[in-house]
Amino acid sequence: MTDRMAAPGAPDFGEDRAFQEKFWTVQRCAWVVFALIIAAALLGATGTGGPLANQEMQIGEVRVAAPRIARWASTADFKVRVGGGDGHLTLLLGPGFSRSFQIEDIQPRPDSASVGRDGQMLSFRAGGGTIAIRVRADRPGIASYAIGINGGGGETMRTLILP
Repeated sequence: MTDRMAAPGAPDFGEDRAFQEKFWTVQRCAWVVFALIIAAALLGATGTGGPLANQEMQIGEVRVAAPRIARWASTADFKVRVGGGDGHLTLLLGPGFSRSFQIEDIQPRPDSASVGRDGQMLSFRAGGGTIAIRVRADRPGIASYAIGINGGGGETMRTLILP
């Protein structure tokens, strides 16, 4: 038996009012879910900008900005801001970095670069300014890697790489 509520004297088109109200409820819930997805994307949860997409870490006089959320097979930027110092900076990117990212460009170019068991070591003459490292994510998942400055102990950072 269906619950049909038609006004007296109105034509009956065979509408099921209970079904229609359930459909409207599902429709409104879908609107809320879509609004939440849009808000998350605007905040950076999809890895393309916004406050959630990036993270920063202070290591001595150096501030490292890295993506918190990145996209697989697309580029992302790491920025190393040097506050001064003796004019020489050695940046160590741990082995987890090279398992997850491929370096495409570094500005300014390092004076020397080497790859070893501890990861990639890049040496710069940096009396202040910003070093920009553009990378491409090689695989989706959670990338965990250490970043060390001037031979000091590395700080661990993590990046979620979305497909």
